[in-house]
Amino acid sequence: MRSGVRILVHMPNWLGDAVMALPALRYIRESLPRAGLHLAARPGLFDLLGTQPGVDGVIVSPPSAKPALIRCLVGGRRALPEEWAGIAPALGVLFPNSLQSAVWLWRLGARRRVGYALDCRRLFLTDPLVRDGRVEMLHFTRYYLEVAQKAVGIAAAFSDFAPPPILDRSFLLPRLGAPESGVEEARRLYAEGGGEGGYAVLAPMSAYGPVKDWPKEHYRQLAKALIDIFGLTPVVTGSAGQRDGCAAVLAGLPGGVNLAGRTSLPGFVGLIAGSRLFVGGDSGGAHVAAALCVPTLVIFGVTNPARTKALGPRVRMLGRGEAGAPDLSQAGIRARAEKALRDIAPAEAVAAIGDLLRD
Repeated sequence: MRSGVRILVHMPNWLGDAVMALPALRYIRESLPRAGLHLAARPGLFDLLGTQPGVDGVIVSPPSAKPALIRCLVGGRRALPEEWAGIAPALGVLFPNSLQSAVWLWRLGARRRVGYALDCRRLFLTDPLVRDGRVEMLHFTRYYLEVAQKAVGIAAAFSDFAPPPILDRSFLLPRLGAPESGVEEARRLYAEGGGEGGYAVLAPMSAYGPVKDWPKEHYRQLAKALIDIFGLTPVVTGSAGQRDGCAAVLAGLPGGVNLAGRTSLPGFVGLIAGSRLFVGGDSGGAHVAAALCVPTLVIFGVTNPARTKALGPRVRMLGRGEAGAPDLSQAGIRARAEKALRDIAPAEAVAAIGDLLRD
């Protein structure tokens, strides 16, 4: 049983962001080894985050809809989700930038609440951080670490305190291990799909669509090269709604396996962990693969790799991206993004994969 300060960390909602926040989580854990550490996260991330070293529990993030926010503001502690009722953290740490996350921690009664002062939420933070031009240029691992460093400094005043770890390059690389249940699930699904031998995981579709996705025909040519040149079985992944689109990548090719919509999150992690290679866009899967030290090829359009690139010892990127944060909802930027992706030839990916697999 841990003693000392109780800390509640509100984790990012997206898989890739959650992976990029792992070094910040590790910094808190190693700096405050006797603190009780709980996480708030959306249910889809429970299986990933609950297995992280030193995490004492994971609870469901509160709902983000406006009616729930209003109930939280006016309804007192009665508005809190039932499972939050017994949690009384001395310190709340906010990695998301939403107003809702700050309001819920305020209502929970966290004595100190640390996060970036965005989205009109400064009123609900005891220790707001300014997101200035310098912060806007940080990679998200550093972005989250700035919050963690501020939180550790606060917690040191009322907790057993260990010297903070040195933030060298190896520390900044997110680390993941594949849960055994996920490894077994991946083995079973791969065998059921007719897969044999070594395989490469392809993630050809994202939630954003063509503005972040390399064309399917390019992926199909790459899948053929994986079979003919590298002797690897292409395994495509995605959501259930992306299954038909993923099938198009394998059209006419012998031996490919389509697992879109069939894996749990642990199974997805286990599938990548057992692979020889991962290829995808600027997505959560790329961050998982990099954190597992799997050879990873990431294909960028116009999103900014300086802020969101996957970090790991065996990562290559194709596409230069653009500085800043391009608004992918704008028609002109969408057209530019799709052209930038089309212009990256499959032959470039094949050459990069050859380099990755020789390392």
